[in-house]
Amino acid sequence: TQEQEIKLTTVLAGELKEKRAKRENIDISQVGLSMIHIHDVTINYDYLIDLIAKMADEVHENDMVEAKKTKKEIHSEIAKSDNEKEKAKISNFVDQIYKKEFTFDDYPAPRNVEKMNQAMEQAQKKMNLQLITGFIRTWGLDNSIKPKDLERLIKKHQYGQEDMDKQGELTTIMNDAKELTAGMRIKKLRLEKRYTREQLAYLADISDKFLYEIESGKKGFSAVTLMKLSKALNVSMDYIMAGKDMKSSEDGIVATLEQFKPNTLENVERLIKIAYELTKINE
Repeated sequence: TQEQEIKLTTVLAGELKEKRAKRENIDISQVGLSMIHIHDVTINYDYLIDLIAKMADEVHENDMVEAKKTKKEIHSEIAKSDNEKEKAKISNFVDQIYKKEFTFDDYPAPRNVEKMNQAMEQAQKKMNLQLITGFIRTWGLDNSIKPKDLERLIKKHQYGQEDMDKQGELTTIMNDAKELTAGMRIKKLRLEKRYTREQLAYLADISDKFLYEIESGKKGFSAVTLMKLSKALNVSMDYIMAGKDMKSSEDGIVATLEQFKPNTLENVERLIKIAYELTKINE
């Protein structure tokens, strides 16, 4: 029947593509699935807009049982599109409404196609900015680039192409992250090794909040933490503190400290402080 064909060539075909993309770990746009339609299968956009508005009103009224049913109808209608980008865009918009992450200025929600498209664009921009901001925070690029600047760079990117650093844009971001402070040097080393803050914090046995405060210069750190970070980053402690491997008598001190286990460094640090205070008394 025509109804069965629509279900086979839209909903089921979409599910097959999603499963294959997930199994092969590729983007769904790379999955080709040719379907021969006996009947014309096209989206009824007026009906789709009515459904989206209906679901938005149901969510607004906290009638989630009906909203769930309407959402299912929406996805069945979206599945009729052969345009994967369009399907993803509308699906994300619908999910944002359903999760109450996007709300309309006025209710009942608009049934006008133009107004609904404007709302969809607004929701897309908000979601993109949230994803980019999250990426910047995860990788500790807070002081190197603004979310909107990174968004502009991403918009120029074509899928599958290595075109993000054509004019040295990514190199500039990395260079801007380089500072003379120990905290920013730790950040630069972390980025070079492609560690997120959470990953390096785990390796150094400190909290990711404390690592953020170290990198941003909001807090200092002890010899114990320095030792942990140097081991996690596989660099010497003097490189973290000075940006270079020292060729002086300090090498002996650094080498000696590196022989201590992390759990004994606190005692060593206290002894050094006592020795320092004694030298001050004897001056």
